[in-house]
Amino acid sequence: MNKYIKLIIFIAVGGVLGYAWYHFYGCTNGCPISSSWSKMTVIGALFGGIVGFPVKSNKNDK
Repeated sequence: MNKYIKLIIFIAVGGVLGYAWYHFYGCTNGCPISSSWSKMTVIGALFGGIVGFPVKSNKNDK
């Protein structure tokens, strides 16, 4: 799978999970991060991007 397609999939899944976190666990007042669905979606997408970011492998293929 292309590394950029994999990254896009991780970002999309992270965004969906961020929104799910807001929907099920977010509070309505007093919480600066989880009180807004848009903030949680962006934060989830950022975490998904970090997790799915392609890194160079250090394996020696010999």
